Amino acid sequence: MALDVRPSSSLRFELSEYQDIVNALSRTQWAIPAPLNTLHGKVFLNAEGIQKEDSRITFPISLQTELISKTQKLITEVKGSFRMGGCLPNADYALDVDSDLKDVVLDLPPLTLSEPPQLAPDPRIGSAAKYEPPKETETAPAFPWRVKLSTRESSVVRLRSNLTAKPIRLKTEMALASDAPPAGYIQLLPLELELFRRTATVKNFRATLLKERSDQTLLDIEGLLNVEYPDYSVDIKISGSSKSPRVNLQSSPPLSQREIIALLLFGEVPAGLDFDKNESIQNMDAALAERSIGLASLYFFAKTPIQSVSYNPNTKGITVRVRLGDKTVISATGTGSGPNRIGLRRRIGKNWAVSTELDLDETSQSTPMSSFLEWFTRY
Repeated sequence: MALDVRPSSSLRFELSEYQDIVNALSRTQWAIPAPLNTLHGKVFLNAEGIQKEDSRITFPISLQTELISKTQKLITEVKGSFRMGGCLPNADYALDVDSDLKDVVLDLPPLTLSEPPQLAPDPRIGSAAKYEPPKETETAPAFPWRVKLSTRESSVVRLRSNLTAKPIRLKTEMALASDAPPAGYIQLLPLELELFRRTATVKNFRATLLKERSDQTLLDIEGLLNVEYPDYSVDIKISGSSKSPRVNLQSSPPLSQREIIALLLFGEVPAGLDFDKNESIQNMDAALAERSIGLASLYFFAKTPIQSVSYNPNTKGITVRVRLGDKTVISATGTGSGPNRIGLRRRIGKNWAVSTELDLDETSQSTPMSSFLEWFTRY
């Protein structure tokens, strides 16, 4: 009779203060980023029933975090396994874990859409020389890993932001792996936020990661927002990719597309608007029809007091002008992927103005900027 004997052992580790790890890693390439670096609390790690078979060792992992701060919380439970095989230094590894987000509250960094961006590059930042990585002499062994993040049925992740009065509540299920693009979804639960200078309701919003071969992550989105006016109720339906979403506007009682755009941008229907505002409505209507406005641009329109909108159907470029006081106008020109030119124009006299434009090109190490002194008159 053959006797199958497999050695097994266990490991238990308790970190009584999470900040000890934060401080130890603060000056290394593994530094814990904000806002996670402000948390305090305990971390528990269990490896029950460690098994060794031939040259392979399996560590069943159970990790719990009980971390809090004044405004944040990170209560999670991670279960999975870590496998190691072979002999050092050529050993191979594999990690497979599922993370249950039991109670998570995180602070998002402060965001603002009302202040103009800095129009000149920070003088403390210089252009780095082109870096060419050294050629690898030996191929490092692959380290396959898989991580799943999910919220349980009765729990949500809450994100605190200065753009919303109440925390943003969401549910998620994400799969991350070393050999596959990220997959999963984020589902926003109903919330209220200020859009178009009114309190709007996000009735539902779901973003699903698209499987793209490129390094640019795209989202497939489905959302419904509602904006209430004294005489109208406007529904904004958003679908398609985050880069070029499809926007469908409906109202009760029914209004035309341009009438709804006028109501959202300027607070009244076109009959009471001047020529410039009516032209802006036509431009916005054309940009929406051709899906030339990205999701970030839509949010910018909804949060900013717009003076005018112009649209170039040939380049699909949109220019938005926002008045900052009586004499200053800031403009942003770009496509659905974001702005590529920022301009600032300020009147300095009866017929004089100073204009400054900054070209934003991520592929260039330099940032061209031009300024003009303008004289103008009207006939």
